[in-house]
Amino acid sequence: MNIDGIVKLCTVENLTFAELCEDALFKKISGPDVKLYINSLIAIASARADKFKSGSRGARFSVLDICRSEGVSVNLIDNPCPRAVPVFRAEILYREKLINVMKSSVDQICGVLKNFNFNGLECIASFDYIKDMHIAHELYHFIEFSSGEYIQDELAGVTYFKIGGFEKKTGVAKASEAAAHIFCMKIMDAPFHPKLLDYLCMLDAGEISYEKLIGFLESIGYKDL
Repeated sequence: MNIDGIVKLCTVENLTFAELCEDALFKKISGPDVKLYINSLIAIASARADKFKSGSRGARFSVLDICRSEGVSVNLIDNPCPRAVPVFRAEILYREKLINVMKSSVDQICGVLKNFNFNGLECIASFDYIKDMHIAHELYHFIEFSSGEYIQDELAGVTYFKIGGFEKKTGVAKASEAAAHIFCMKIMDAPFHPKLLDYLCMLDAGEISYEKLIGFLESIGYKDL
């Protein structure tokens, strides 16, 4: 199966938009503010990745180097997951400073990428590369937690209550998840948005057809904002 059409539609902007649209509060943002919100989120998350992946002398840091600098340990859990059960990919235990990565998830993604011969980029189908992608995503959430600098607080708040001249605003919770994907992509120098992996896994498992996936991606509509 040729997946070039899927890859082409999985732009950073498109998939960030799709992630944010899962949050009902985000849907209250209208007009040009939507595009500004998305672009600002991408810029902030990218800048955070740049800050962590290079030292003051420009030395290149790996994901595990960053984990060590933050006092975070990584545990690979070998817990086979039945095909009929959604794969649990990874988790961060904040107080314990521990990231658990599920080996079954890494194996699944590596197998899917090899099945599709993803643009001939065999190097990204390696176990260590995909494992590090899982780690990078959870590491972002830990960095937010430890610093107290949550991305939704740096972006424009959304009004959720208004009466007369009084209104209350709050941040979009999904912004953190969307930012974690961007952070992961930048830290790993990945040639694709991480959400693409979930879509390919669904396609490989027969949970969605090629036509329906293409239709969904075409309907996101970031370019039409």
